[in-house]
Amino acid sequence: MAFLVDQFEGFSDTDFSVYRPAAWASNLHNLDRMRTKGRLMGLAKRVSEALAALGLEPALVLDASSEVPSLWNHREVRDQWAYFWRAPAARDALIPAFARVQSLAERVHDPAEHHRHALLSLRLDVNGFEAGLRLNTHASVDLDNLLGRLRAQPDDLAALLANLPEGLTLDGAAPTVASIEAAARATRAGQVTWLSLGLHLPAAAAIEAGAELAAQTTAALTALRPVMHWLAWHPENDHVGVGATLTAFADDVAARAQAETERAQVEATAREATAAAARERTAGKLAADEAWRRLQRANTLPDGAGQPPRAERAERAPRPEASPRAEGTEAPADGNAPRPERGPRPDGAGPRPERGPRPEGAGPRPERGPRPEGAG
Repeated sequence: MAFLVDQFEGFSDTDFSVYRPAAWASNLHNLDRMRTKGRLMGLAKRVSEALAALGLEPALVLDASSEVPSLWNHREVRDQWAYFWRAPAARDALIPAFARVQSLAERVHDPAEHHRHALLSLRLDVNGFEAGLRLNTHASVDLDNLLGRLRAQPDDLAALLANLPEGLTLDGAAPTVASIEAAARATRAGQVTWLSLGLHLPAAAAIEAGAELAAQTTAALTALRPVMHWLAWHPENDHVGVGATLTAFADDVAARAQAETERAQVEATAREATAAAARERTAGKLAADEAWRRLQRANTLPDGAGQPPRAERAERAPRPEASPRAEGTEAPADGNAPRPERGPRPDGAGPRPERGPRPEGAGPRPERGPRPEGAG
């Protein structure tokens, strides 16, 4: 998009009015704020070349605040920022130090990460423009390091302040060692939100400066870069013992990682032993099944050709012999067997019972068919 081209030709009145209170939470002004952000980033990239030429380490990276209302800005865009701060790896290294001094409630109330670090910033709001060194009350590590180095080397800061160009102010006055120390203590105690040392211009003056504002901004930030390097914490500039905290934290993390590795190895060994036992049981079962199948094949295949002899079958019980038929008799074709002759009734059995009369309507008795020959 054309309005995001990295260039700077000066600010207009719209660049400032879009940050008036009535527009803070409105998404209707996102496009105008996006244009302003593009111009501010174009100015910052002009400055970044001059900062890189200073060659101070650790190097800083350029970032910007969001122009859209969101959780990170409490859904209000009150101002627009472009700022230089620590690289991601250096910021991550300080997380344990911040966790030691900041509560969860503080981190939730102010989730903006750049508030925890010293910044070289370009900032624009409805009132005006500024370019300078800023530390928020949550930048605890850098504020403590500033106060610690001031106790040990106050003269070094005095020499750096003497080299600042005119027009850079702290609370409206030229900065001194004493005023910076007082401002750092008040900011660290939460009595003020920001320590801000730099170039401060009303909106009308910033608009009038036009493209020349780039030169003023570059001069201010390149002069303040050595001051930031002097006060900000880094491993070679540790005046608060943060290095020991980070080392202890790293040792603790390494110890927990080693314990976790050992636990994982023990669990892996136990799982392997369980798996080996399961494989052994499975192999034994497969061997038993194979032996049973071979035995079955041996019991069913014919003898010979290298096969083992068939197992002898158990002898069956002899079938009962059929009773002999009377000579010359044949089984009737219709399957009616001959009636056996009645034997004598046992003694005392009494006469055979006579049949009672047939019930009425029973009909005649069926005629008996002829008895087969030889039935007796």
